Amino acid sequence: MYFAQMLSCPQCGMPIEIRLGNISSGLGPDKITCFKCGHPIGTRRLEWPEMPVSTKVWYFFVTLVYIAVCGLLTGNFFDQTYQLWNRDPIIVNLRYQALPFQASACFGGLIAAILQLYRIPISYRRSRTEHPLTLQEFFLGLQWNLQFKFLTILILIWLIAKIRYSL
Repeated sequence: MYFAQMLSCPQCGMPIEIRLGNISSGLGPDKITCFKCGHPIGTRRLEWPEMPVSTKVWYFFVTLVYIAVCGLLTGNFFDQTYQLWNRDPIIVNLRYQALPFQASACFGGLIAAILQLYRIPISYRRSRTEHPLTLQEFFLGLQWNLQFKFLTILILIWLIAKIRYSL
């Protein structure tokens, strides 16, 4: 079983998307153009107005999963970072009762909820204007590869604390 799935352009092999746990909300443009070779790529996604009710229900189910996972990961990463920063002799994993864990878990879940809700009106705008996804929006925007970007940020924060702890 693979934890991450890489979707690439079938023409040139440029990486397009990384899905963690092979989970996708299904929201997004159905086709994008490869930034390297210009080949159209099917994404197996739909914009919000084109989604049937069952897919919208799936989107909200995946959103709840994202909220729970983002909350748990944020809580754990920031609590471990807090422990590392304080130079605790033993770093305890998943301290559900600890205030740093609870506060950061709520924050992480809230951010996930806001981002998922934000994606809906952006999808409406994209479907009305047929706005093509630019390279900057693709890599830096909040519409694509959010799972990967979120996990990368958490790991970087934890890594900085780990390096500080080691010094």
